[in-house]
Amino acid sequence: MFCPGCGLQANDDLKFCRQCGANLRGVRDVMTSSSAEGESDWSKTWWAEIAHAHAMRELGIGVSPEEKRINEIKGGVITSLSLVIIVYAVLGAATILILRMLARRWRRGDLEEAAVPYGPNPAPQDLAAGEVGR
Repeated sequence: MFCPGCGLQANDDLKFCRQCGANLRGVRDVMTSSSAEGESDWSKTWWAEIAHAHAMRELGIGVSPEEKRINEIKGGVITSLSLVIIVYAVLGAATILILRMLARRWRRGDLEEAAVPYGPNPAPQDLAAGEVGR
């Protein structure tokens, strides 16, 4: 006999499993009893009714067209909200990375004084003297 809890092979005379402590005698008694009272019709239980109703809903049986449309709209709203959240998360992460990079460069002194990249064009004599951006 194998233990139903851990799968260990056990002797038939053991009451409990040596590895997990499962009640082997109770399992053995249930397996050897052949009474019809112990057998139940699972199709008449509350769980079977719930599973059947769920299967019918998935197949679209018993669902009105209005309810189908509302479910489609809910699905679209959830999908679009998820995409918006993902976009904001990516933009936020990129902003944080850029700010960290700039702070690191500022601490090291790699950043020069604020130079306007799109300012007026420097005069040719300034270019020759090397005074651009200072």
